[in-house]
Amino acid sequence: FNYFLEASLITNDARKKNLLLHLVGSDTQDIYDTLTPESASFDDALAALSNHFEPKKNVIFERSIFHRATQNQGEGIDQYVTRLRKLSLHCEYGAELDNNIRDQIVTSCNSSKLRNTLLRETELTLDKATSIAKTMENADRFTKSIEEKNTDSVYIEHEKAYKLHRSKHQNYKPSAKL
Repeated sequence: FNYFLEASLITNDARKKNLLLHLVGSDTQDIYDTLTPESASFDDALAALSNHFEPKKNVIFERSIFHRATQNQGEGIDQYVTRLRKLSLHCEYGAELDNNIRDQIVTSCNSSKLRNTLLRETELTLDKATSIAKTMENADRFTKSIEEKNTDSVYIEHEKAYKLHRSKHQNYKPSAKL
């Protein structure tokens, strides 16, 4: 709704509140009338409706969901961190958010090699953990590419050798003198 207000250049507080109440419909307007005085500002109206309709968050439950989030197979570190940030929205970690995400990466990443590398770091930050993880992801991808290329190269070389062998012996005719 706020994006709409900004895009429409609606800045007048009374207009914003009236537009909000118009869009929510008459049932919600009746509820709103019991929550705030008529002179309430747009922000007060929005807060009153949000408090009434949004379920109360259980921080312990939200954190339990966060701590059960493991890195999915094929999920890169950037996607995993983004998912953890979304899961942490109601965890109330505050200034410790990055440390909690870092710890979650260490304990729940799907690579034991990465976990081992991260646990060796004495001054591990979230930025450093993601940097190491990206480097290892790239190294794994490059290694796989090289190995696939080598396999293909070996196959191609084998095919060339076979064709050369056949071409040399295709016109072979045993001599009559045996």
